[in-house]
Amino acid sequence: MTMIKILASNFASSTNVNTASLASMKTTIDDLIKNINDVDKTLKSIFDFISSGNDVIDVSFKGFYGFMIFFSVFALIGTILTVCCNKYGCRHLMYFSCIFIFLATLVTFLLAFIFSVLFPVFTWTCSYLNYSL
Repeated sequence: MTMIKILASNFASSTNVNTASLASMKTTIDDLIKNINDVDKTLKSIFDFISSGNDVIDVSFKGFYGFMIFFSVFALIGTILTVCCNKYGCRHLMYFSCIFIFLATLVTFLLAFIFSVLFPVFTWTCSYLNYSL
């Protein structure tokens, strides 16, 4: 143990370690760690905010699909009653359901068109800017 202490003191005296420079390096590294932790906390709050909307989006999609299934069943009932039971007045139930199904599919078509235009722009803009800048 004595030999280790002697070798350690010889090493410290031969390298002339400046404690002031080490203290300033420690302060700089502590500031860097603090900044990284602050960025991490900020990103966590952003991700928590984004993930909180996932439940609303999930319920919205389930409601939309339920809406489509509901009116599809009405259209099917109207078709069966018209064809099998010769109840020609039930065709209006089918027409009524088809109008709502058409409107819902029109909305989803417009959303799909808008997203198909926007997503490539969002995806490739960063790559283009990195290359051009």
